[in-house]
Amino acid sequence: MIDNEIIPKGMPLSVKGTDHAVSLELTRHALIESYHQTEFIYGRWDSIFGAWERRQGKAREFLPSFLPNDVPNVFREKLKWRSPETDWYEDDPPVTLGDLIERAQTWSFLEYEEFVVEEAPLRTQFQEYCSLIPEEIRVACRGFGRFEWAALEACWEFCDFLPLIQTDITGIYRRLVTTLWTATDLRKLPRRNRRDVYRAMIDNPPRALVEQFLPTSASRPYLNILGRLNGAVLQEDEVAALSVLADRKAAVRCLHYLRNVPPPVLTALSKMPDWMMKPIAVEGLIRGAGFAREFCETLESRGLLQNDAVQAAIMAGLPKVQSAGQLVDLLEHCADRMMRLQPFPAAPLKASNELEEIRTARGLAWESATMNNCSIKYLDQILAGEVYFYRWHGDERATVALRVTESGRWRIFDIRAIKDGDPTKITVRAIAKAVARARPKLKVSIRFQS
Repeated sequence: MIDNEIIPKGMPLSVKGTDHAVSLELTRHALIESYHQTEFIYGRWDSIFGAWERRQGKAREFLPSFLPNDVPNVFREKLKWRSPETDWYEDDPPVTLGDLIERAQTWSFLEYEEFVVEEAPLRTQFQEYCSLIPEEIRVACRGFGRFEWAALEACWEFCDFLPLIQTDITGIYRRLVTTLWTATDLRKLPRRNRRDVYRAMIDNPPRALVEQFLPTSASRPYLNILGRLNGAVLQEDEVAALSVLADRKAAVRCLHYLRNVPPPVLTALSKMPDWMMKPIAVEGLIRGAGFAREFCETLESRGLLQNDAVQAAIMAGLPKVQSAGQLVDLLEHCADRMMRLQPFPAAPLKASNELEEIRTARGLAWESATMNNCSIKYLDQILAGEVYFYRWHGDERATVALRVTESGRWRIFDIRAIKDGDPTKITVRAIAKAVARARPKLKVSIRFQS
């Protein structure tokens, strides 16, 4: 806990058009922001570096993540204050402390919504607070993304942490550190426990760190996959996917031949079966990274991965993918192929010399092309048992469609002649009689369903 004497009253800035007090003051111990009955205290680098929130007389420590909804105003806003009723911002906020340091150089006058803030005191005090952090440390910690504050804290606690990240040219150590911080849920740990985590990362080699902090025995494959990624920070679901992939030999072997794999692709790869773990196929997923996760999840949820013909289509299509849009097209192709391979439900009527069942998707596609109608569009409804099609071989060739109603009755809802034309009345009466004769006990109505 921070001593209450470190939390003086803030000096109000000039705020017009609002009753809500906005204040900011740099004391000899901290940068203090008061906003809407809450104080946010940021300890100075030359005092006790840290972050605290004080509300209703109670102070608690927290670890800022530099995300819009988690961090108080002065560290998350770009060029404006927000009103207490506003939960989001029109413009994208800065993500890192480094961004804020650069943008603070150009701050002059802010005017948004009902607030007009003369921010000369804000700029002066904020820049002075940031200048207390050595520049080489600010630069080294920028690559930690949402864990930038944790990296600053580790550098403040231990002077040995800075050389480790300064020599990390490839970024693999940053990925390892942030991955372990995500896995250990660093933000929820008290400061003394975070200090133990920082100390362990300084004292132990990478493989020992993985074995110590993660529930996986595949430490070497874990590090190998980390080395194949790009970027510095993994999200929580990507860290979970990485643990899954490290325990799968096919995935480790496949990723060994790849470089600069985007971390979001990991969640997609974790859902891929081993037969898809081919470098040429995974490269297609990487090129379509914007849709890769949804692609794999949809294949799994629709049961498309169990069909041999669909598997062949996937492996033939993935190497040709060049964009997320082409990955979407491949998914639709696989789904359509799966539907065409599925057997049709039992026909509601017995066939006759003139009334012929259409039993397969290929037969339905042929009927649609021959008669120049849209019967193929009803394939999904046929597989669901809602619609069934027949060929009519009377004096006039026709396609007959039956639909089941909510009461369980099958009704003729459409009859189309060649070139999607209307049949003659004689043909309609002949088809109605044939339907009635086909299975008289079946609940069949000869009326058309609108």
